Amino acid sequence: MKTRERASALFASIAFALAFSLAPANAQSGPTLTASFSFTAVNQQVTLPIPGGQTTCAVVVNSVGGGATLVPSASSDNATYTPVALIGNGAITAVGVYIGSTAQYGLAYFRVQVTALTSGTASGSIACSPTTSAITTLSATSGPLATQAQSTCLIAAGTSTNTTCKTGAGRLFGVVCTSTGTNVGVMNITDNANIIAVIPATCAAGTVVALPLGGVPDTTNIVVTGQSGAPALTVTYS
Repeated sequence: MKTRERASALFASIAFALAFSLAPANAQSGPTLTASFSFTAVNQQVTLPIPGGQTTCAVVVNSVGGGATLVPSASSDNATYTPVALIGNGAITAVGVYIGSTAQYGLAYFRVQVTALTSGTASGSIACSPTTSAITTLSATSGPLATQAQSTCLIAAGTSTNTTCKTGAGRLFGVVCTSTGTNVGVMNITDNANIIAVIPATCAAGTVVALPLGGVPDTTNIVVTGQSGAPALTVTYS
């Protein structure tokens, strides 16, 4: 009996060690990701794919239009979403910053959807990070995501020439591939001579290009490099 008990204990120790050694290296790491939204109709949504480790998410609401309700939710498969009750009690109706844990949802995707809107525009941003401290500095009244009005630049699929989305200093807030590209190389977004973001090769429809929380500042302009087979793009900036 003692031999059997020792064997069981040894097996449990080995199993624990293997589980620990095989745990994903990025379980507590990874960048802070962000995406902006500007909703004008019910059921519009923005989704943030999460590569791993981002277990704290936030919804920054800059405006709610007329009677907006924003529902933050999480999914492991991008098909079935569960409202995140720890963020704004699962239903946000006022301007503010709402932060909560999504660890219990097996997070692979985080989104916010507008389920009610009678008039106007509901706008803001969502963000996910490995740590709470990385996003607690967000503010609906003073943070870079909130203080600057945002505009959108739409670029058609297959655009092979460079597109200047804006001239002058500002900030790049978001880039979404709205169709799947067939380009074989990455596409750069530049601020004159400086690369401020990179669109991956063969970017799949719905991909949100990862940017630092609060966006990327530009000093002269925002130019998207063209390429044959490029995906359609939505670029958000101020």
